[in-house]
Amino acid sequence: MFRRLWNDDQGAIITVEWILIVGLIIFGLIPGFIAVRNAGNATLATIGNILLEVIPNFTFSGFGIAGTGTGGAQATPLAQVGGAAYQSDVTRGFTSYEVAPTLLSTGVVGVKPVP
Repeated sequence: MFRRLWNDDQGAIITVEWILIVGLIIFGLIPGFIAVRNAGNATLATIGNILLEVIPNFTFSGFGIAGTGTGGAQATPLAQVGGAAYQSDVTRGFTSYEVAPTLLSTGVVGVKPVP
């Protein structure tokens, strides 16, 4: 009679069994997710250190705004981003041009290579 009672689930999973199974799965997944997170952080730190060694300096290519010259004359600089140039006596249209890249040291940007 006990054996018949023991086998009388008819394929249904009892709530206690569900709680046990779900609890084991959750407690098994949490350390796995933590390990994946730590591995991702370590990988990103390694890539960052590699980039600091490969590219020790940064460049910034600014742009300038110039007033169009009259009668085919060269454009005079009105403003320049990435340098200091300003001229306010330009009354005609504007044009833009690319400024040569300016080399920035890592101390200016605030990034220091890891020894």
